[in-house]
Amino acid sequence: MSMIEGIFETHLEVKNLKESMEFYEKLGLNLGLFEEGRRRAFYTMGKEALSMISIVERENPNLRHMAFRIDINNLMNMISFLKERNITILPGWEGASIEEPMVYPWLGSASVFFNDYDGNRLEFLAVLPEGPRNDIDQIFLSLSEWEKLHRIS
Repeated sequence: MSMIEGIFETHLEVKNLKESMEFYEKLGLNLGLFEEGRRRAFYTMGKEALSMISIVERENPNLRHMAFRIDINNLMNMISFLKERNITILPGWEGASIEEPMVYPWLGSASVFFNDYDGNRLEFLAVLPEGPRNDIDQIFLSLSEWEKLHRIS
């Protein structure tokens, strides 16, 4: 059994700290600390600030991927949430729809993908109540396909 309970903090590199701060504030993150001299900003998430992201300005940023955990009840709102903020939704896999969340059956989660201004790949991820399904051969399904499978079974 692992003593690790989850990820508390991660760091993303960005080219323009001011623009990136505006982007992450559009997502609803809470500015915890701004260090102008170090060109770094720390944002917390959730009511209890159990997770944190640091964005740091670099001349040539290394791009990363990060998933924000969201509640399943907010999942369907994420596409309109991003569109309202003029944030482009991306397919999680080649050929995947951007009109609805994408489900990873083996993980039992659904996601919506997008990039920040620098190209860091971000994801809103919700754990599905049905849990993982290792009996499905597809790597991903649309949420509507997933729901149809669970109405039938």
